[in-house]
Amino acid sequence: MDAEVNEFVALLGTSPVVHQATGMVSVQIGAGLRDAADRLLVTSTEAGRSVESIAIDVVEGTLRFD
Repeated sequence: MDAEVNEFVALLGTSPVVHQATGMVSVQIGAGLRDAADRLLVTSTEAGRSVESIAIDVVEGTLRFD
């Protein structure tokens, strides 16, 4: 694994739903995976929820970033 991938895993963990949501957010906001991951992290912090719970909302389509 390269350093960027290691940093990404450290930020978001290894949850498949988080990784799927990161890709979906990336497409929605028209940005790279790092920016999408940052958006998920900020949203989870502001909402007082886990990144995984935010990711589930993204994957289920109840939360969009466009």
